[in-house]
Amino acid sequence: MNKLANWAATVTRKEFLTRQGGVVGYAIVHSKLIVVDPFTNPVVVTGSHNFSGSASENNDDNFIIVRGNQELALHYATHILSVYHHYRWLAYVSDLQKKGMQPGGFLLETGDWQKAQLNSATKRELDFWVR
Repeated sequence: MNKLANWAATVTRKEFLTRQGGVVGYAIVHSKLIVVDPFTNPVVVTGSHNFSGSASENNDDNFIIVRGNQELALHYATHILSVYHHYRWLAYVSDLQKKGMQPGGFLLETGDWQKAQLNSATKRELDFWVR
């Protein structure tokens, strides 16, 4: 039995609809947004529109374009990164579990966990997104 994330499942829309049967814990991401240049010239596009041909031609979908609101763009960019990192983690765990391994390490209760993040390529990425 997997010790970590054995409850987590990434499922398709069809699986999501047919596997519910009292099961709690399955979810899908249905964020519909685009963020362009959140730091210099921010643009956010969001709404019910799926950014597809049928959304534009057949459905009654809509979207709003917000320009110049850096605070809003940063919040949406943070959301996008959190979803990305969530699925990146699940993929990492899944890959290890296929090899019969579990992720190593543990959570630190002090601020020491930040040291590696602030002295590496991750620091450069953070500087790009936050400054």
